[in-house]
Amino acid sequence: MDILKYTGCQADSITVIPVAVDEIYRPVPKRFDTECPRILQIGTAPNKNLERLIQAIKGIECTLVVIGKLTETQTTLLAESEIKLINRMNLTQEELYDEYRKADIVTFISTFEGFGMPIIEANCVERPVIAGNNSSMPEVGGDAALYVDAYSVDDIRSGLTRIINDEELRNKLIQKGRSNKERFSNETIANMYGALYDRVLSNLN
Repeated sequence: MDILKYTGCQADSITVIPVAVDEIYRPVPKRFDTECPRILQIGTAPNKNLERLIQAIKGIECTLVVIGKLTETQTTLLAESEIKLINRMNLTQEELYDEYRKADIVTFISTFEGFGMPIIEANCVERPVIAGNNSSMPEVGGDAALYVDAYSVDDIRSGLTRIINDEELRNKLIQKGRSNKERFSNETIANMYGALYDRVLSNLN
């Protein structure tokens, strides 16, 4: 919509090509820890919605792994909520992949995103993912994520509880993720670029 707004071009002249997922993200089987699941949160910026996630998991037995620098407000809220926390920063791609491997659930309940790569990375590693039901995330995740209202602490908590308690749901999300990730493979993206170049060349002739 912004492209149309600022350029005035026709909608049918726009081709959207997503980002390819790094091939390091491969499936790793893991037995889900229903007693104390490990929840992986990527990012701490305001749109990443960490504050509401903290409120949502307060009282749920779990370990929250946050990738990114915590603000003073976030640190205080985590301490007050008595949540088991692991905080990591400046990870290499290999180290980030290792965090996906160890996770039971990946959370990406942002209030806004331009894309949403952690959804696809979770699909690739075969971890259930819960995401915000806004902006680009449903388009990226398709039916391979559980979507919740990012502005509702109760809805976030309900979604997490469903994933923790419902093995059938977890398996369904993982299975759907196997299909969804194929949309973002290097081969798929390369073919999309190839088709676009062919279209541009045909219009020049």
